[in-house]
Amino acid sequence: ASRQRRSRAAARTQARANAEPARDTAGPADAELKRHRLERAGALVEAHRQAKAADRYVRRNPWTSVLLAAAAGLAAAAVTRRGTDTGTGKR
Repeated sequence: ASRQRRSRAAARTQARANAEPARDTAGPADAELKRHRLERAGALVEAHRQAKAADRYVRRNPWTSVLLAAAAGLAAAAVTRRGTDTGTGKR
């Protein structure tokens, strides 16, 4: 049974190799879609590079990273508080 499975798999592989390659009949919409996919892939690659660079920085400078994150959090909290501070009693 195992030998039969292997011979069938080999036959399928050979049939795929002998098959005529698919023709590219894509229209302009497909070309546009491919271009968008490539742009998104490039953005993902760039994001990955930036994440690795940030990771290296954090590993080299852990306390500086903590201070930067704390400062960013305080700044975000101050901006948020300023935007929602309506009940202070001032008119």
